[in-house]
Amino acid sequence: MLAFYHAWQRRSDIVYSSQIGDGHICIPLCLGLFAVLRPVPLPPFFQPALRILGGAVLVHAICLFTVGQLPRPIAALLVASYAGFLDAGLMT
Repeated sequence: MLAFYHAWQRRSDIVYSSQIGDGHICIPLCLGLFAVLRPVPLPPFFQPALRILGGAVLVHAICLFTVGQLPRPIAALLVASYAGFLDAGLMT
């Protein structure tokens, strides 16, 4: 209903962010509800993926607390690491 209201008010930025936010909420909610009914088997790369994600969060937090922003070279390194992880996961 809020998306319709903001569309009527011609606030497309809010409508777009609302729909993106809904996707971030609905997908995990659906997975969680499915997992209540039937256990979801975890792929073998789940634990390494969580470690990589935790490392990226730690690097980002350290940069934010020390420099105040994420420097471009470190951001490029994080993006390259993600691309490498995707390449390794998709090629197996």
